[in-house]
Amino acid sequence: MKKGGAQPGKGGGIYDAFVPLLTADLKAVLAIDIEIKPWSKLNPINYKGHEILPVAILSTEYFDAPSQVDQHSLSFRSKGDEKSLAFCTRMSRSFRRDSLKDDLVCYFYIEIAGFKCGDTEGLFKGKIVSRIPIEEEDLVGIINCK
Repeated sequence: MKKGGAQPGKGGGIYDAFVPLLTADLKAVLAIDIEIKPWSKLNPINYKGHEILPVAILSTEYFDAPSQVDQHSLSFRSKGDEKSLAFCTRMSRSFRRDSLKDDLVCYFYIEIAGFKCGDTEGLFKGKIVSRIPIEEEDLVGIINCK
């Protein structure tokens, strides 16, 4: 990765080193990279599930997720402000061999997240410890809808 300057994130977000970007409504939001079900490319969410869903918040050269994310501010949901966080844990950098830092994996209650049949995106929101909002979306596949 180049040092400084706007960089594309894996999840489609853009970040500039550690400088927040302005959204269309002029709120500063730090775009980050997430991976829903880090070991799955399809990101399936069981509609009838009463389980928890892992979401990895990926560290970068400029961003150390385990130390910089305010875990109490996190939510993952379909829409709205559902508080679905169960817990978070540090994931060893060996998970992604290209990383120099550990990632943070947070688990969210699927039932509280409010996903419905036909939903195609999950919205991750929260703040870093300096109170700057973070946000990212990722594709999901809702299963067991019948």
